[in-house]
Amino acid sequence: MGLVIGYSSLRLSRHAFAIVSLSFALLCMIVARDWVSLTRGAMGIPGLPVPTLGFMGREWRLSRPADFYYLLLGFAAAAHALMYLVVSSRLGRAMRAIRLNEPLAQSQGIDPLRYKLLALALSALLAGMVGGLFVFYLTIVDPSIFDFYYTETMLIMVILGGPGSFWGVLASSAVLAALPDLLRFTTDLRMVLYGAVLIAAMLLFPGGVAGWLARRRWQRWRSPRVSPS
Repeated sequence: MGLVIGYSSLRLSRHAFAIVSLSFALLCMIVARDWVSLTRGAMGIPGLPVPTLGFMGREWRLSRPADFYYLLLGFAAAAHALMYLVVSSRLGRAMRAIRLNEPLAQSQGIDPLRYKLLALALSALLAGMVGGLFVFYLTIVDPSIFDFYYTETMLIMVILGGPGSFWGVLASSAVLAALPDLLRFTTDLRMVLYGAVLIAAMLLFPGGVAGWLARRRWQRWRSPRVSPS
C-alpha cells in the first residue's frame, strides 16, 4: 500500500503529497469504522488468539504483558538498527541529498522517485509489522487504531527531532512518548500544555533539535579562533 499511494502521490508537489498521504490515513479510519460487514464497525474484531512463537521445537506463548514487552523491545532494537544502517549508507546519503536540494541531486544522477518510493515502502513495512503485533497485544482490532492522533504524533516527532537525523528523531520520540503520561495530572489542561510545549519547541528549534545542534557546530567551526599571544 505504501508503494501504491507513494507512486500516485509523489508525482505531485510536496504540499499535495502531504495532503494525499494524510487523507489516506483518514480514509482508513472511515473504512474501518463504517464498513460494518467487514470490520464490525465500532465493535471491532475481538477475540484474537494468543500468539505463539516457535523456535527449535520450543513454543513461547505471549500471554503476559511482559512477554509482549520483550518481543516489542527486540523488534524496536532490530528496526532501529536497520534504520541506522540505511541512514548511514549510500541510500541514506542520497535521501538526504534529495531532501536538501532535489534538482541538484537529480543532476548528479540520483532518481528522486526511486529513493522516495524506497523510503515509503520501508516505513510502511515496519509500521505494518508493529501494527500487527499491537493488535494482538490489545486482543482486538479497533477502528480507533487509525485515529489521526497517532499520525499527527509521528509527524511531530520527526519535525521536532529534525528531518534526516536518526538520533534527533529517536530522542524526540522518547520525549514525546513519555510527555502525555507526565501531563496526566490535569486532564482538562493536558492537551493545552502538550500543544504549548510543541509550539515553544517549534519557535525555538524551527529545523528541529538536530538542525539547531548542527547550526551551533557550524557556527563554532566558522568562528575565527584567536590564538593566545
